[in-house]
Amino acid sequence: MDRSWMYNIDRLINGHIVNPDFERPLLEFITFALSKPRFANRGNIRCPCNRPKCRNTTFRDPETVKVHVITEGFVPHYYNWVHHGEPRFSLTGYYNHMTGSNTPVPDYGYDLHGNNHESDEVDVVGPELNAYMIEDDQAPIASTQMLYNILGASPEPIWPGSNESKLSIVSELIHLKARYQIPNACYDDLCRIMQRLMPKDNVMPKNIYETKKLVRDMGLPVQKIHCCRNGCMIYWDCDSELSECKFCGHPRYKDNAGEGSSNRKAYKKMYYFPLTPRLQRLYASEVTAKHMRWHAEHQTDEVGLMCHPSDSLAWKHFDQEHPTFLNETRNVRLGLCTDGFQPFG
Repeated sequence: MDRSWMYNIDRLINGHIVNPDFERPLLEFITFALSKPRFANRGNIRCPCNRPKCRNTTFRDPETVKVHVITEGFVPHYYNWVHHGEPRFSLTGYYNHMTGSNTPVPDYGYDLHGNNHESDEVDVVGPELNAYMIEDDQAPIASTQMLYNILGASPEPIWPGSNESKLSIVSELIHLKARYQIPNACYDDLCRIMQRLMPKDNVMPKNIYETKKLVRDMGLPVQKIHCCRNGCMIYWDCDSELSECKFCGHPRYKDNAGEGSSNRKAYKKMYYFPLTPRLQRLYASEVTAKHMRWHAEHQTDEVGLMCHPSDSLAWKHFDQEHPTFLNETRNVRLGLCTDGFQPFG
């Protein structure tokens, strides 16, 4: 099948009428994607348009996918429909076959895992090449850049000539506060005492507020979620505005403040540490990023020796069942254990 139509710049005639030579194969593409339920989600398919929020990462209904692709075009180099149920192919020969041309296979300089390669024999293991290309002028997103700025300033001494950095001191103080449940007022007094003992040109945080601001900028948030005192429910999402438990009827707040007051205290609350930014931080450093990819890059010399869960039959079975997940080595397999977990402690 010639897929040169995918990047036909004349997909719109007169700016609004759809070119039938583009719309017809587009509908065939959508029909093909819907015929692969393992790669769909309740009748929705991944949108392959070139919008930043789509690009084969977001599931949308077929009609929306059609409109997006017509107006925005396909994400570049998506000749191999691996995110819509098509098996992956070698780029050599396949690229020319799908485009209907004899153009040499392009050398993108990096393979799909970000490693420099010298051969133009590239194995297509992802939806599009440009999603995994490493560009020297590509800036990180704002939250990650903020982390880099903090880590870049981490060697800053607590005062000129000191062997201790500001970040290390703050980290130790936060750890002590959590371990011994130091009240905020006591922490503020401790900071003032430490400031008096240091030279005047120190950068020691003055109080818990400045300390929390420094930690908050590292992009590791925590959320407080109110709970029913009897453990029936949490006040979250569509239940976030309820004032009493919808199961047992127990009031959410104590009676020490009036209705609508911002000072009302809940009977019980839990702390939620969002997991996604913490996993992202493991890829923000070259030191930890290589450990996150080790399951796919390590080599076992001895036959039958299991040195990582990826050597097990269960892991390999999962890879066979989910080839598109396997294709990106940075994907994370997450296991959670709740044995002994106490959310209210």
